[in-house]
Amino acid sequence: MCESIKLRFFNERGFTAVEAVVAIFILTLVIWMAMVFYNLSGRSAQYMSSREAVTFSAEQGIENFVDELRGNSSLVDMSSNSVTFVLDGETIEYSFNEGNKTLLRNNVVMVTGVEKFELTFLDSAGAGTVIPDEVKSVIVRIKAHSRGEELDLNTKVSFRTR
Repeated sequence: MCESIKLRFFNERGFTAVEAVVAIFILTLVIWMAMVFYNLSGRSAQYMSSREAVTFSAEQGIENFVDELRGNSSLVDMSSNSVTFVLDGETIEYSFNEGNKTLLRNNVVMVTGVEKFELTFLDSAGAGTVIPDEVKSVIVRIKAHSRGEELDLNTKVSFRTR
């Protein structure tokens, strides 16, 4: 019995052509699946990186804007895509450059890839207003875009001292 097992496992005849083709096919299939997995994981990592960059940039921009606007500021000029206010003696202007798709703070780029920057100024009743002294809150909307990724951020800023 021991002799028949030795003959079976240590047969010196080698593989048949069919066994070799099947083995090559299986190996090719495993390599192909590994390559598909590698490509998909690379695309996924690129997608997440792009999404993270857009999110971080837009969130930082809107956070800085909201913090300064919410502070003890007084509005000087306002429109649907720009606002100028005075905070601690400094005149600050946030504006949207549609051609360059950037959000600017005093003409310095804060956020790139901005598709839309909208400001809606509200009075104490929640109605839209264009009179700076009547503004009690502002709805801010930023729509950012980078490498096929899109992000829409909305927030409402209520003034502390109004």
